[in-house]
Amino acid sequence: MRAPDGTEVTVKEQPEGTLVAGPVTEPGVYSVLGADGKVQPDLSFAAVLDPSESDLGRVPTDTLTAYFGEETVKASTGDADKPTVPLWTWLILAACLAFFFEGTLLRK
Repeated sequence: MRAPDGTEVTVKEQPEGTLVAGPVTEPGVYSVLGADGKVQPDLSFAAVLDPSESDLGRVPTDTLTAYFGEETVKASTGDADKPTVPLWTWLILAACLAFFFEGTLLRK
């Protein structure tokens, strides 16, 4: 069996005569090769991603705490205070106002 990137996937024979292939780690079309090395199109299959892996929703805090630990989650949620406006923002605003007033003085 060949993975979508061209690497070979291990196939194991079970005691009852069936075959098990895997692990299937990437999405795409997996080609099954016959004894002569040619692709058997009737046995090929496609693997898709788990839809839960594509969920972009916010992860609940208790799930994050269980995965990363309480101290890490506490440290990241404690920084949620109102962000301060940096000094360069006020300097840019002052420069814009200076250019505006300079333009109005030159027109008179």
